[in-house]
Amino acid sequence: MYRFLRYSYFLTNQTRQGGEDCGTLYHHMKIPIDTPGIDWYDVRKKYRHNRRISESQVTSIAQNFNLRLFSQDRESVSYCFPIKLIRSIFANAARIRSNSKVKYLNPKLLDKAGDLKVKLEDAIDSCIDRIQFYVAEPYNEGTNIANSTYDIPKGMWAYPFASVKKLGFKKDSGEIFIQLYRSEDNIRQVYTLNPDTDVWEPVRGVTKLSQLHLDHRPSMKEILLHSMPDLSAIKKITDIDLQPSYLKATDSPDYIQLWKTLLPMLEELLRDVIAILAQYHLVLTHESHNKP
Repeated sequence: MYRFLRYSYFLTNQTRQGGEDCGTLYHHMKIPIDTPGIDWYDVRKKYRHNRRISESQVTSIAQNFNLRLFSQDRESVSYCFPIKLIRSIFANAARIRSNSKVKYLNPKLLDKAGDLKVKLEDAIDSCIDRIQFYVAEPYNEGTNIANSTYDIPKGMWAYPFASVKKLGFKKDSGEIFIQLYRSEDNIRQVYTLNPDTDVWEPVRGVTKLSQLHLDHRPSMKEILLHSMPDLSAIKKITDIDLQPSYLKATDSPDYIQLWKTLLPMLEELLRDVIAILAQYHLVLTHESHNKP
């Protein structure tokens, strides 16, 4: 439950570009937990067809973020990151022992497949845990921690999703608040950088979770273009022209031959995926501020 103990915060506290001191523009937004008019949702609890979280699914906020980021393959002429397909490969590899033709496959590689699947899902979970929520907090002025994507004003701070217990939607204004595990008596208001004005401002006008976007910095396109020359296993998967339907259990010789090709690649494929995920820097933002 307290998975945040395992992860670095990747936090920052700097002035805006140009050296302007913006500390006077923001005030400390630590608010009592019993502030009226806020609907609260435990970020790891599943909600059934909830109008704010998801009307069509039984899901949690954490699962919603996971599906957004890792359920769609990214492809273009210049790069490819078939993450949905890759997750399917590892999931099916972990289940392959139930196939009647399993005796034709390397038992050591089969034993390792389940562990590799767990490592892949752990790496994905860590990306979700590192999503940053920016708030107005003045106590950390003077701190300057590396790995910053934004130049933010003095008095701002970022908390990773791993430290967030609940997400709150203010009914009248659509403002967003977070409650932290380590400070349950108070809540903090979430801010976002307006790209049109270059000013940090409270998130407003949010009535449902889908209006909150996860902004990649650098962009996924930049990450993949930079990384593709070193991703040999992903390139092999792409060259095979593999389809998810090919992974489903069957007794055909083609199925066994496919897994004879895939099983020796799993470790290298996992390394490729982790190399990409390590570059993910995700920031919660309003949909209107998520510009390509």
